[in-house]
Amino acid sequence: MPNIDDQAKQWQTDQAGRIGEAVAALRKAQDLTVAELSDKTRELGYPIHRVAITKIETNARSGKMDLAELITLAAALHRSPIELIYPEVPDGPVMVIPRETDSSFGALQWFSGEVPVAAKGAVLNKGALLMASRHYARLRARSHLTELGMRRSSADPDRMMDAAEVTETVARLRVQLAEVRAEVLKLGGVVIEPRTTSGHEARWRQARLELISGYMDKWGMSFEELDENGRLELLKLMDAHLRAARQVFDDEFLDDEADSRDA
Repeated sequence: MPNIDDQAKQWQTDQAGRIGEAVAALRKAQDLTVAELSDKTRELGYPIHRVAITKIETNARSGKMDLAELITLAAALHRSPIELIYPEVPDGPVMVIPRETDSSFGALQWFSGEVPVAAKGAVLNKGALLMASRHYARLRARSHLTELGMRRSSADPDRMMDAAEVTETVARLRVQLAEVRAEVLKLGGVVIEPRTTSGHEARWRQARLELISGYMDKWGMSFEELDENGRLELLKLMDAHLRAARQVFDDEFLDDEADSRDA
């Protein structure tokens, strides 16, 4: 084991003590006994004995804190692990690393990859991948919800006026999503695409977005100049074009399938 100076040892002990105090405070606030909290950790699949929990809460393990215990205790107490590590947000002072002090919120931002922390003139973590990944996750969720809105608008005649704006937003989000996805991959991240019902459906969705983008380029200016009735007619025309395109797309797919079987 490496030799560490008194300041480093104190930092280690303070970290574990802060986590232990947070665990104890949350347990008591939820009217849980140590034994009940231990039972909850067992239900989560990583049992922590009540004696171990007591030692964690009283910092009786010479500053040692197991990562698996931290994660499991946080889940059992319905908190995120980072809330146990930095419980005194936003302004409680904390030593982020030995000889580097910040507010609890500043430390939390660094720990989660939102901002860099400098030590002796060097940047410890720029957090570029985490920031790009967070941006990608938010865009993907927003894109999914917007696509659901587009389908509902198309299916409901009373909401046809919303369809043009929603479809344009979907197309724009798709472009942004592709750009951020490329950035995440460039930074070494891993992206798993959501499953589609079939390759045929995936190809149609892509073709549909391209058609919608073309419609907006062709009719976008006219749409702004039309009155309400005119806009409704234009949206109906767009919907009819999409339905016809889907029929042609499906027919071509069936023809290709038949040719493949004959071959």
